[in-house]
Amino acid sequence: MVSEKLWNKVDRMNRKANKADNESATKSVPDHDVPGVYFKDARDMAELGDNSVGLIFTSPPYHIGMEFEAGYTYAEHLENIKAVLQKCAKALVPGGIFAINVANITNFKGEKGTEKPTRIQPMLHVYNSILKKYGFHLQDEIIWLKGFNSFTKDINVNYSDETAHAEYRIVNRHEPIYIFKKKGERPVPEDENIILQSRLSRSEWQSYAPSVWQINSVRGDKGHPCVFPDELARRIIRMYSYVGETVLDPFLGSGTTIKVARDLGREGIGYERDLRYKATIMEKLGLTHAAAADDANEGYLAKTRNVAEAVKLIPQVHTGSPALEEQTESDSEPEVSLIMSEGIEKEINERAETALEPA
Repeated sequence: MVSEKLWNKVDRMNRKANKADNESATKSVPDHDVPGVYFKDARDMAELGDNSVGLIFTSPPYHIGMEFEAGYTYAEHLENIKAVLQKCAKALVPGGIFAINVANITNFKGEKGTEKPTRIQPMLHVYNSILKKYGFHLQDEIIWLKGFNSFTKDINVNYSDETAHAEYRIVNRHEPIYIFKKKGERPVPEDENIILQSRLSRSEWQSYAPSVWQINSVRGDKGHPCVFPDELARRIIRMYSYVGETVLDPFLGSGTTIKVARDLGREGIGYERDLRYKATIMEKLGLTHAAAADDANEGYLAKTRNVAEAVKLIPQVHTGSPALEEQTESDSEPEVSLIMSEGIEKEINERAETALEPA
């Protein structure tokens, strides 16, 4: 079995690599605009008018120690979530859906981050209590099943020779997606063609209606530590928005939500406060160069005007975005088993020692 000492070496390797990557990324942030993406805190969404967004789909920070959460206490994390949810509530149309992919904090160490042992901190009640104040109710819950193996880097959960019987922990292999609905009557496009084009077929509904969605998580380096698969966004956007509407992601991350939204003929709008992911978002949207971004934005604006006129949606106040060809992420790679041979463990030890040597 992989020892705690080995995992600590691997963790130090990862931290060192992340630090170098972050420093490099900060120095090489593209300086031009990305159409429909605002690189700032989503507590300020002045670009959006009230009741201007048809669907919100996002996965906010979980407060589990990811690189983009560094420096925030649990209390600060909650204050940020409350402020962003308030802005989202104003932007969403009456009767609209706010779909949130957020898991419980599975390694919670208390509000100060010092308590042991780690435990699960439930989070549904936090989001439910906040959104209830703005006229939302929890309509449905989807369980995203990401896989079945027992691989984990969490030494508090992982099996070892020191694990006492009756003290086993469960390896988390699922995340919830909460479907909140805003009070009021939802606007419907006047164009029947848009309605028919947006509507699910019976076979699609039969695939999506069961509350458990088995979709493999995205494996490998995708330019962001938490990338959810295209298929997850595709299902949510197909189910809860009309063609031509605006889909908002206030915690954009790698840009999956708006990429898929644009693939599906919606207008994708996103906010991301961490500039380290700007290049990743641009690459996902096919906007590697400033000229390409300008050309794509110009073409999309013309297309959006035509769709908006046909659908007669609520007027939008923000910039349009390019509709791009689908680029499916590889999300079917098998996850790695935790059990390693002595030879593999030896190789990892050697690489760890080399990586930790002073430069």
